[in-house]
Amino acid sequence: MSDDDQGEDLGAGGSDGNGSESSDPSGVPGRRLTNPLGDLSSYTYQISLYMITPDAYDAFVASGRRRINALSELTDGAAEGGAFLVAQSAGVNNSTERRAPGFVFDYAIDNLSLKTLTSGKATQTASNNTTFKFQIIEPYGFSFITQLKRAADVLADYNKQGSWPSNPIRQFFILGIRFFGYDENGNVADIEDVYEQFYDINITEMKFKLDGKATVYNISAASVAPRASFGLIRGRINNSKQVEAATVGEAIDLLFSKLNVEQEELFKEGSIKFKNEYAIEYIGDAREIREASLLAPEDTNKIRWPGSGARNTTQSNAAAEVRANAGNDKRGVTFNMDTPIQEAINALVVQSSYLRDALTVVYTTAVEPDPQTGATPEQNPNTKKTIRWYNLSAELSDARWDDKMLDWAYRITYVIQTYETPVVYSPYVNPGISYYGPHKRYEYYFTGQNREILAYDQKFDATYFNVVLDPSVRPLTDESSSEVATGGGTTDTPKVPGKKTGKPTLGRLGQGLEAQNTYVTSLYDPGAYAEAKLTILGDPDFLMRDTPDSINQVYNRFYGTNGFSINPNGGQVFIEVDFKEAVDYTSDDGTLNINESILFWRYPEEISKIVKGVCYQVRDVTSKFSGGKFTQEIACFIEDLGNPDAPTAGGREENGG
Repeated sequence: MSDDDQGEDLGAGGSDGNGSESSDPSGVPGRRLTNPLGDLSSYTYQISLYMITPDAYDAFVASGRRRINALSELTDGAAEGGAFLVAQSAGVNNSTERRAPGFVFDYAIDNLSLKTLTSGKATQTASNNTTFKFQIIEPYGFSFITQLKRAADVLADYNKQGSWPSNPIRQFFILGIRFFGYDENGNVADIEDVYEQFYDINITEMKFKLDGKATVYNISAASVAPRASFGLIRGRINNSKQVEAATVGEAIDLLFSKLNVEQEELFKEGSIKFKNEYAIEYIGDAREIREASLLAPEDTNKIRWPGSGARNTTQSNAAAEVRANAGNDKRGVTFNMDTPIQEAINALVVQSSYLRDALTVVYTTAVEPDPQTGATPEQNPNTKKTIRWYNLSAELSDARWDDKMLDWAYRITYVIQTYETPVVYSPYVNPGISYYGPHKRYEYYFTGQNREILAYDQKFDATYFNVVLDPSVRPLTDESSSEVATGGGTTDTPKVPGKKTGKPTLGRLGQGLEAQNTYVTSLYDPGAYAEAKLTILGDPDFLMRDTPDSINQVYNRFYGTNGFSINPNGGQVFIEVDFKEAVDYTSDDGTLNINESILFWRYPEEISKIVKGVCYQVRDVTSKFSGGKFTQEIACFIEDLGNPDAPTAGGREENGG
């Protein structure tokens, strides 16, 4: 198998393009379809809050975010830095935990709620995100902030750069969640690795009031990497930047080079003490995106061709004109001031061959319609390439506190990976990869086997519609064909012709990106034909992260480094729920007749062999820990999966898993 061929098989355990192999040999979800806590006779959770030094944070990330004491383990306990416990539910064990300096008394932590946005419909971007809310309870007094400040001062003395935030809530924090339980024989279950998750967070808000009772600190927080990488301070292009490149990877490299030069200039003039550094990493088979061409035959806008490079009128002469590249080997893209880096990368991917070659129709950049037909000029790639999208996340390292800017400086590594989209509602695209099965499967109404679902709500929205510029494009449902079209499936979602999506058109004139934007809109539009919300007994596998566990770890499209936590960054996340209906009692023996054919619509024959019950795509998951009870709310969309002839990824058989 050639190097190029290996990338195509990554979803089924192929190479990640950097020599490492996927740890998921099946290449599909379904490793653990039920809640593992359900196998225990009893269990409880423990929430911990740590403050952590920058070097310990780097070691923690390098461990795949699995070892909170990774720095101490690497140095055999010799390191003065590390993770220091600030608060913990059920008290602190002094023999196993390292208290933060000055934290002699216990501070309880509870009422944790974390919400992970797992799809473009939740974030309207190619990235995911997580927010947190929790409470720290101090039974007497209100010394928590004072102790936090004293601990921060001790860590400031340790810090090698000599700079540390004077505001104690501006430090690095880690939120840990562990589960403890007993098996059916009454023995303590050995579950530490599988049932433990850590999140690196920034505190964004802290509120408390004094009323003579226990002091309760209400804290809001956000994931460190998305907040730093996609936020206003570091995640935007300060000044207009222009790049000329042939591929997506070349354009991003040039853009980041300009951002790094800008940081170097700020450093030299003394405006900043430490530089932010921008880098890009492609994981899995994302080299397909890196190598995607920006040269499209339908892009007839010669304004974007490279010029002579003249910077002033004296350099613009006949000799320079002759030397100028009047060919078609690069494209010029200008990113305006204050453009989000996230949006700049998205613009490059949208107009590249990575997406273009997976479309059935693309529009040219002609400003005027065809004089003969009056229609927008178009082309048909006809490559039969499977459609899929990408995910953008970030990893931070080498954090330094800049006491001039009063903020952290980082090495920010943006991480790109391919993102599978089995469900697409766009009339312009080739089919995505076939449905690869659910991460979780639930028995529910009148199945006699429900042990997880506590409540279920559903609504249908008959006003939902798709837009399409040209009504002659392949219909959303094709009754004359045995294949169900990708666009609307069996939901009969209307299409509205002649309307534009309203998505950004950076890099193309006229309707040049309208077909591409219709696909992106189908992924990002927060609306849906049918929505549902499930409340379930908490499942630790749904304690997901919005960033890769570590770019240094073995790549796995569907799972985290512990092998079971769901990874929402590699493809759409699905669950299945089985329903049955009570009909009537029989007159013969008094048993209840059950209707097992509960359908919202009929799945195509090949899909019906795979799905058990009804299929849902997960939009977001809210995990709640309060008073010893762990529950989750799963917001999702009901999917009709009307695409039976799509290429497979080694999918499962007959409702299997």
